[in-house]
Amino acid sequence: MLPYEFLEKFFSDSTCLIAVIDRHQRVRYHNMHLIDGVGTQWRSKDLPRCFELFYPGQNRCCDSCHVKEVFASGQTLIREKAHPRLGHLKILCLPIRNNQGEVQLVIEQICPAGTHQHIDQREARLRTIAENTEQQLRRERDLARHYFDIAEVMMVVLDREGRICQLNRKGCQLLGFSEKELIGQDWFDNCLPQRERLASRQFFDDIICGKLPLGQKGENWVQTHDGRELLISWSSSNITDDNGQISHLISCGEDITEHRRDHQALTESETRFQYLAHHDALTNLPNRLLFYDRMEHALEKARRYKRQMALFFLDLDRLKNINDSLGHSVGDQVLVAFAHKLQQLMRKSDTLARLSGDEFVVLCEDVNSIDHASLLAEKILGAFGSPLHVAGHTIHAPVSIGIALLDAEMDKAHDLLRAADSAMYRAKKAGGHRYAIYDSASSIPRRDIFHLESHLRQAVERGETFLQYQPQIDLQSGRLIGVEALARWEHPRLGMISPEEFIAVAEETGQIVALGDWVVETACAQNKAWQDAGLAPITMAVNISPHQLSQADFSKRIQRILTKTGLDPSLLEIEITETAIMDNGEKARETMRGLCELGISFALDDFGTGYSSLSNLRYLPLKKLKIDRSFIHDVPHSDPDVRLVSSVLALASSLDLQVVAEGIETEPQLVFLQQKGSEIGQGYFFSRPVAAAEVEKLMSRNFLGL
Repeated sequence: MLPYEFLEKFFSDSTCLIAVIDRHQRVRYHNMHLIDGVGTQWRSKDLPRCFELFYPGQNRCCDSCHVKEVFASGQTLIREKAHPRLGHLKILCLPIRNNQGEVQLVIEQICPAGTHQHIDQREARLRTIAENTEQQLRRERDLARHYFDIAEVMMVVLDREGRICQLNRKGCQLLGFSEKELIGQDWFDNCLPQRERLASRQFFDDIICGKLPLGQKGENWVQTHDGRELLISWSSSNITDDNGQISHLISCGEDITEHRRDHQALTESETRFQYLAHHDALTNLPNRLLFYDRMEHALEKARRYKRQMALFFLDLDRLKNINDSLGHSVGDQVLVAFAHKLQQLMRKSDTLARLSGDEFVVLCEDVNSIDHASLLAEKILGAFGSPLHVAGHTIHAPVSIGIALLDAEMDKAHDLLRAADSAMYRAKKAGGHRYAIYDSASSIPRRDIFHLESHLRQAVERGETFLQYQPQIDLQSGRLIGVEALARWEHPRLGMISPEEFIAVAEETGQIVALGDWVVETACAQNKAWQDAGLAPITMAVNISPHQLSQADFSKRIQRILTKTGLDPSLLEIEITETAIMDNGEKARETMRGLCELGISFALDDFGTGYSSLSNLRYLPLKKLKIDRSFIHDVPHSDPDVRLVSSVLALASSLDLQVVAEGIETEPQLVFLQQKGSEIGQGYFFSRPVAAAEVEKLMSRNFLGL
């Protein structure tokens, strides 16, 4: 009645359970999944009952038997049911009628609830097959054709020569051909890319000749009518003739192109993620994570074979200025050019990495001595003595280098890195574009600096911080007219901490806001105390960091401090840097204007070291410009510095700004500034920063001897 042999060929690889059951609940056909799932081996001549097949050990049909219900109603049945071993199932039962219209057989399909089979489509197709089968039960070929076409995978039947005998509807959809176009055509020549044909035909011939067993899945690319290529996963079975020879090969193919592409994309993404996790995105150099891993391995090897190694810590001296003047895009290009030039100087065995910002490290294994390390440092300094050409700019990129050689006290990579960082810090403090070699004796205080963050948080509460005041002198009258408040920190164990060190820690950790508020309030309270003591009013200058100025409530905090201390706002002068203005733009100008309306004045500190536009100065509510001490140091003997200072004084005069010259240390410097019209000066020539009590004594002194 039904082509069971063909059903076996078709459904042996189905992911669903298929059974054909008669009116007596005898299973006329079932695919191998049912036997495998139940674990019972039925002989081919046996006709097990459906409940024996699905529920081993049960001796009768259940009350809610689906098959009995379909025989009784004659209607298609769709149900969901929980099986004790197979889990949640979706069940589809279709009636098959004989020529008299009686239900003669039921086809039962059972699929796991989580299967990706399209049940609705299968129901429609199986229903169509059932309706056609009712009229064509004796035409096995047509019935088989309907089963062939309902498959959700490509099915193709090839003869022994590789010619296409049948291609199902899914195959036509995937390949873009009609079946008529392909019947009788060579499968390999018409449906495979050129590169696939030879190997695939050889594989086919080996199966036909019995050299290769069936049952193993394979993959190959097929070519569609419009030239696209699809990756197909195949499983095959054979059809034999009366002599037992293979006459045809029937293959089921699933399109896995998107799955493979998704898998490849995921693999590439994971590979890229791993790369990015261990490399700097800008320079493609190893990052801190990968560098630490390599350094730990190098340390282990150095100890095992008793070899020496050196670590170089490099810092670009002017990257911040480049970013401020030319923009971060150019700054990034400078970093890339810097990294590329460094790579050209390194040996293949050296490891170059970027830790962060403008900080680079070089790990050199098998370094024999300090002299050997010094030669490499001098080579680097020489290479960066000439400028870099980046984005149309000629840029000088001086570099400070710290060198640390492995010693017995260094147990971990972190110790060696700190030592090299400490040496680099000394090189930078010495003027930059030089190298320094780590000395454990002189670097102990610097090593403890790494622990300053936690101590700084309680420093104010513990009374470890205090202010000193550096006098500002009227260069015409010689009188003290103001002071600059300078924060100091005396650590109970480390002693006096350099302001450059703890201010940098405060900036990096965000503690600068609280510390800055303490400085402003302490300075204002001291100035008010001097007035209450009957001393002449003077200006109190206080430095404000860019981070403080960017705070939304900065103006309100300053007003609260003035209200609390009772200081006249006109006696408070806030010193800001060019960077603070550039970083905050219009917001900074708005904040400054609001405070100026209260009577507070502003001074631009370290003028000449930043790169703000000079034309923007006229739009800022400034009262003073402070010339940085680095430009005063060599006047009047350095012609470039003389010209620069003279230009600044002329610019300030045109903008109606007072000029404060910092760092006056000699009489020739003082005379030059007086001749050029500088109004205010400060520096060691007049006084070092002093305590508040000393300021009271200096107020009555004439610093010019007038």
